[in-house]
Amino acid sequence: MRTLLLSTALSLSLTGCIIVDSSTFSDCSTCSDTGWDGSCGDDRADRDGDGVSDDDERWEGTDPSNPDTDGDGLLDGEEAEQGCDPLAGDTDADGLSDGDEVQGGTDPTSGDTDGDGLADGDEVGQGCDPLSSDSDQDGLQDGEEVDLGTDPTASDTDADGLEDGEELGYGTDPLAEDTDADGLGDGAERDEGCNPFDPDSDGDGLVDGEEVDLGTDPLSADTDGGGALDGDEVAEGTDPTDGGDDQTSGEEGAQDGAYDWERESGCEGGCADSCVDDWCSREELGCGCSTSGGVQGGLFGALLGLVGLIGRRRQ
Repeated sequence: MRTLLLSTALSLSLTGCIIVDSSTFSDCSTCSDTGWDGSCGDDRADRDGDGVSDDDERWEGTDPSNPDTDGDGLLDGEEAEQGCDPLAGDTDADGLSDGDEVQGGTDPTSGDTDGDGLADGDEVGQGCDPLSSDSDQDGLQDGEEVDLGTDPTASDTDADGLEDGEELGYGTDPLAEDTDADGLGDGAERDEGCNPFDPDSDGDGLVDGEEVDLGTDPLSADTDGGGALDGDEVAEGTDPTDGGDDQTSGEEGAQDGAYDWERESGCEGGCADSCVDDWCSREELGCGCSTSGGVQGGLFGALLGLVGLIGRRRQ
């Protein structure tokens, strides 16, 4: 009898029947009706139609009556095919459910599908492309842009005419339209050949933005070549684009700006050489004059001449 029982048990076990204890078999009539735990039923059945047998679901801990145990939009059987965890709605913990990742084309087992330093979920939140490491094609990866504070969806965050990646290459500020605050945007400075770190590229006293507005050359200290710096001309009220009206510093500038005594005082004669730098009375020259005096000096010379004339008449 013992030999018969062992023989029968071996025969049943080889066909998948489960021994409940050492002396009793399951009460199923056939082995195909026996589940893994000794319960009756087909052990390969898939009652929820998720692609995983009920038997396997019990082993894995998923719900054999629920096709999507973790509710991530991916059937339990599909999760197994993708290498996902059927018990975790977001296998790679990137902020996107496994189902959304499969639908969107990202990798549900990789937190950063495109390797740009930004998790797939963050990319979606920022409006970036989780399948492109540089969504705006500006030369900076999306993760790098987020760290810098630039917009990973706009190639030129500060709208200065230079892409964000270019600005980092040049050393200009991708968050400031005009790095040196001279009134000329960084892109315009590059186009003009100006220094984006020096507000006055040519050192003429006018910032680059002013020069562009005035029509002067921000790369030439003396646009009209008249001998005066553009900034000096603007301060003096002369035209920095007309070399004929320049009032330069030094002797030439003094002569250009000299007071015209012959015209203002009515003197007929000129100044003697000995009186070029000193005042001369009418008694000495018949006319008061100077090359460096102004209106006040001219009046003083004329007064001296008048005093001398009155003295001669009294005599």
